[in-house]
Amino acid sequence: MNVRHATVDDAEELAHLILQVEKESDFLLFEAGERMLTPEQQRSQIEAMQNEENSTILVAEADGKLVGYLVARGGRAKRNKHTVYIVIGVLASYRGKGIGTMLFTEAMGADERHSSVGINGSH
Repeated sequence: MNVRHATVDDAEELAHLILQVEKESDFLLFEAGERMLTPEQQRSQIEAMQNEENSTILVAEADGKLVGYLVARGGRAKRNKHTVYIVIGVLASYRGKGIGTMLFTEAMGADERHSSVGINGSH
């Protein structure tokens, strides 16, 4: 299992992963088929978030493929730049294996490596 920051090379596989997780989960904002997400749109989102000091996308790899993701989108206003909106998803067949915990653990340590992105319960 490997958790890392998403790159533009992940765009196509990540877009497919997000849509698959939306099909398999009843707990995400978007329901299955409710939105269209193309690899090009995903690539643009990855590029945009790489330029934001308080946002990131993490991916989890297993068995040679992406199986989970965590999107942390930082606040835009001065008063909420210290906050993040988090979306996390793991393929159904990989749930219960600690992947979500690994993604959150990486996100909690991200502030040391990626400017101000990080989850800190003290705010």
